[in-house]
Amino acid sequence: MREYASGRISHFKVPKFVRFVDSYPLTVTGKVKKNVMRDVSDEMLKGDPAQNELIFMSARKSKK
Repeated sequence: MREYASGRISHFKVPKFVRFVDSYPLTVTGKVKKNVMRDVSDEMLKGDPAQNELIFMSARKSKK
């Protein structure tokens, strides 16, 4: 993922960490709960402010 992004976007925009998930936490209206994702990333990275670029990627569902 990082190698792919490195040649296509600015170096400072390339994520340091990527986590693939089956689904995003959603509100009742279907919006992504960014605060929940932020809390999860803080917990995973132990709150290290230097490593605050955890990107969540949803696995694509195959169309049949």
